[in-house]
Amino acid sequence: MADNAGSGNWLDGQRFGAVASEANISSWIDSILSMSHWAFVLMGLHLGLHVPVMTAKWKMANKVKWVVSVLFCILAGIGLFLFLKNGMPDYMFFRVPFAFLDYEKAGGLVIFENILMLLFWAFIGTQAALLCRNLQRQLGGNLNEDNNPYGKSEPERLNEHSGIRIC
Repeated sequence: MADNAGSGNWLDGQRFGAVASEANISSWIDSILSMSHWAFVLMGLHLGLHVPVMTAKWKMANKVKWVVSVLFCILAGIGLFLFLKNGMPDYMFFRVPFAFLDYEKAGGLVIFENILMLLFWAFIGTQAALLCRNLQRQLGGNLNEDNNPYGKSEPERLNEHSGIRIC
């Protein structure tokens, strides 16, 4: 938000008059565009960190868990493909100076592609959450009965396979 406000002041040129130059304006625009793409990635990762918690109490048959997991993996793969095809890393790492909008695409298709790209980063966040949880369980850290929110002993929880198991 501060970046957007600052860029507005720089682009205005009236408040900073002589200080505003094309180099300064260009750096503000580049940072705004890059940060918006980074925010997109971080939102997806954050969403993914919540998936194991949100699905922990779902009671599903193993076949259903497997189908949901495979579907999530496939959608994440398509999202990665779209992320790379649309050149998002180039925008994030300042290799492309400006984000061009494709006005030939239908608006619904653009939103659908963005959701798939977000699902890829949510998938990565989910994998990170599951990795951290499994490492914590293997190391035996902080899963005692005093702070266990599930009301079960640790051996019962370790043997129980609740939620979606992805990959």
